[in-house]
Amino acid sequence: MGSFEQYVERTHRMFLQIMDDSNRSRYDAELWKYCRGYTERKQIEKLVRFVHDLLRLASLDVTGKTVLDAGCGFGRVALVLAAMGAQKVYGVDITTRRLNTFQQIIRDLQLEQSLVAEYRSADDTCYPDEMFDLVLSIEAVSHYNDIDAFFREAARVLKPGGVLLISDGNNGRNPRIARFTRHVWNRFENGPPGEVHGHTVSQSYRQIRRNIIAEYFPALSGEEMDELARRTSYMNREQVIEAVQNYLATRQLPHSLYNPDRCPVDPRTGAVIERLFDPFELARYMQQFGFRAKAFAYFGGASGNPLLRVANSILQALSAVTMSLAPSFRIVAIKEQAS
Repeated sequence: MGSFEQYVERTHRMFLQIMDDSNRSRYDAELWKYCRGYTERKQIEKLVRFVHDLLRLASLDVTGKTVLDAGCGFGRVALVLAAMGAQKVYGVDITTRRLNTFQQIIRDLQLEQSLVAEYRSADDTCYPDEMFDLVLSIEAVSHYNDIDAFFREAARVLKPGGVLLISDGNNGRNPRIARFTRHVWNRFENGPPGEVHGHTVSQSYRQIRRNIIAEYFPALSGEEMDELARRTSYMNREQVIEAVQNYLATRQLPHSLYNPDRCPVDPRTGAVIERLFDPFELARYMQQFGFRAKAFAYFGGASGNPLLRVANSILQALSAVTMSLAPSFRIVAIKEQAS
């Protein structure tokens, strides 16, 4: 087990190599957005402290542990866990450009013995039963297609007594965040294209569905395509095609209309942009999958500001009354021991 300073030093060395300008033609350009400032020690301290605090909340030391990072992206957290002495960290993701870059980083840093990055769904990893001591979902649970399937999979691959840690910013108990997120939903579903609260809408989901309809059913009128696109919210490509075929056979329009209180679905992938969760309800819900779970409000502190860290500790201890004010939440879930 190393010290915080040792973790920072190891992680900083890695990111100095990763973020070298010579890699700009080799890694995905988005890496420089997500890891902006990571050549600076202060930013690395913030990253390491974020992971360190999350593990401390679960009273967990990852030294010698086998970890699954579900939704690993470019591998920022996985690299920190490796620096902390995890025996092996498996990162899985379905975003190929991020995953390809993470795989290249592992090769460049010669970390194949401690890090693995694979194209696998978080809800169907195909890893052996009871393989992991820890499963992490960092700003990822909001994007899983099937949350139940993820909880079942996490319970399956965790050892008895293993820990599932969730950290997410979509705190549905916070009214400001709920309004913010619903605005994002509406823009992704209905447009117009452009930037919205840090997200980029290239085409609305409604327009994408219309494009699918136009591709497969070019004989339809423009008005029919517009109305069918409006009435096939939450459907993927295959479901849209099936709904239009049913319309042509019966002349009955589909009735899957957009609900502003429900997260929309990308018709190309079936993915969701940002779910909203009531953290307490989510923790209770996880019990049916064999977890003993507890939700915590999170107000920050990774920057190292001592006043903020003290405030977070106090407010976190009062999560039952402070959750509606928290910008994000954390859940510590322990897999029950077999009876």
